[in-house]
Amino acid sequence: MWRRRRSPLPTSTVALYRSSLFSWQRWLLCSWYRKSRPGCPAWLTTKEKITMRLENRIALITGAGRGIGRAIAEAYGREGAKVAVADLTLEAAQDTVDAIEQAGGTAIALEMDVTDEDAVNVNVNSVVKQWGGLDIAIANAGIQHIDPVHKLA
Repeated sequence: MWRRRRSPLPTSTVALYRSSLFSWQRWLLCSWYRKSRPGCPAWLTTKEKITMRLENRIALITGAGRGIGRAIAEAYGREGAKVAVADLTLEAAQDTVDAIEQAGGTAIALEMDVTDEDAVNVNVNSVVKQWGGLDIAIANAGIQHIDPVHKLA
């Protein structure tokens, strides 16, 4: 049977070691467990202080109507970014925008075909015009060719 080994150090020495953790180690422990631990500052255990890392940033995410792109857009919205949701269909983009706005974020829906360079330029310019810039661009949209490999080359 497994038995827990006793520390060779006196209890007071172990307590001193635990209290002398570097601040980044304490932050890592507190944020990893997301619970109150002895020695954790109160501001580390509240979710409001941990989130909002992208506040005042503007992100354009293509292919954000569903799947991974939607998950990225919703995460960026939770983190405080203004999100421009671009998808091939406006309805899919609007569904993502509605989800972001329900969570308290800011977003706009764009209908964009990434294979059309003019459409991409028009939509990027509209985001820049509406929000005053663009900080983050995520090219998530993809084009899938379902052919045998020897025909693609």
